[in-house]
Amino acid sequence: HMGILCFATKIRVFHTMVLSIANYGCQIWGVDFLRCEDEHRIFNNPAQKLVFKFLRCISGSHRSVSRWALLLNFGLEPIQVQWGRICARCWKEHANPAAPMLVRKILYSDVQLFLNGNDMCWVAKFLRCMCFLGLADGMSITDLRRLTPPQIINMHFSEQDITDAFHQHYKRFLPDFVGDPRSAPTRGANLHKYMSWFHDKHCRHMFVSAPEHHLRCLMQLRLDSLRLRCSEHSIDRNDRLCRVCFTTRHHGVRIEDEQHIMLECPRYRRIRTKPIWQPLFGEGRHANMHLFMTQPDQFKLCHFVCAVLRRRQQLLLHRLLQLQHQRQPCP
Repeated sequence: HMGILCFATKIRVFHTMVLSIANYGCQIWGVDFLRCEDEHRIFNNPAQKLVFKFLRCISGSHRSVSRWALLLNFGLEPIQVQWGRICARCWKEHANPAAPMLVRKILYSDVQLFLNGNDMCWVAKFLRCMCFLGLADGMSITDLRRLTPPQIINMHFSEQDITDAFHQHYKRFLPDFVGDPRSAPTRGANLHKYMSWFHDKHCRHMFVSAPEHHLRCLMQLRLDSLRLRCSEHSIDRNDRLCRVCFTTRHHGVRIEDEQHIMLECPRYRRIRTKPIWQPLFGEGRHANMHLFMTQPDQFKLCHFVCAVLRRRQQLLLHRLLQLQHQRQPCP
């Protein structure tokens, strides 16, 4: 009722109450969504779209936010990884000699379909994924069709190996970002900024218990959803100057982005210098955005971010009123 619920609890409730229903029977139909050659195949399934819709809802992020950044921010992985593990578990259960005879016959019949050239059966789709991930002993689909049914049934697929293979493949979509995010190319700039300034492998921000508004402010800052000047791609990058500190090219270009409003903008210096916020800027964090955003005290950081954004809103409103007053005709 008070809106105080950490994101880790929200994710756990979502997995328990929603995904448990969406995943029902995925060991059968989930093989249709195991292909991962490109991002379209990875993310274009109904359950994954539902996950993204939920994450955007609780974080207040825009649809323009990188889907990889959205998953990494909440410590999640594409749902096809879970389906791959469940399919491997299904394979193991059906291939177990102690399994009921009917269960073993079902797998044997499906293997026969695969060996006869059928590409639409369950075994064909599952083995195609395993070949792509390199988990079929280096063999291709053509090589597997030269084996006998017992040889195929006795193949072993570890759930951990499947997880590691998926994660290794995903690295091609998450290259090592180097350089300043402010000078990164426009294509992929959102993900570059997240990996350089906000990515925390420990996901400390997930366990902060604070009012809903404070948590959303923190998440919107992390996911480039504050509508800052740096996101206005219709104007030149060097013209996206801060509207609060009134900088010009003669005073040095200060693009209004997350690092500027948190660490650099002089209009928020009074907030930064308050004794309550001083611990946030120790140990070199005053000059390093990544250290600042991934520090242990995420609770205090959350309240500081909210205080700065509240002050920014006040300054922008004050400036708007000034402009309106200047435009009024003299009597």
